[in-house]
Amino acid sequence: MESSIVLLLVAVAGLITGIVIAKLFFRKNIKRQKAESVDKARMILKEAEIKADNLKREKILQAKEQYLKLKSEFETETNRKKNQLISNERKLKQWEQNPRNKSKEKRLN
Repeated sequence: MESSIVLLLVAVAGLITGIVIAKLFFRKNIKRQKAESVDKARMILKEAEIKADNLKREKILQAKEQYLKLKSEFETETNRKKNQLISNERKLKQWEQNPRNKSKEKRLN
């Protein structure tokens, strides 16, 4: 009977020891998994920040290119209209300086 009690006590002690060891192992494993998760989250955030910065730079560059394109188109159109106005003013002066046109102008007044 005593051997049965001793055997039972050894079994219970072994079970308790096994539970304590398993609990410590799982606690350590959970801490490691948590640390890995935090590191992975930081890495994901860093990658997202880098992608966001790259996208921001790209969009700013596109906006600058669009601005320069529109500015160039505006300047081209402005110069075309200015040259057309200068040409029309020259034609008008030539027309006014023509002696035949001066006589026509006098008749109209």
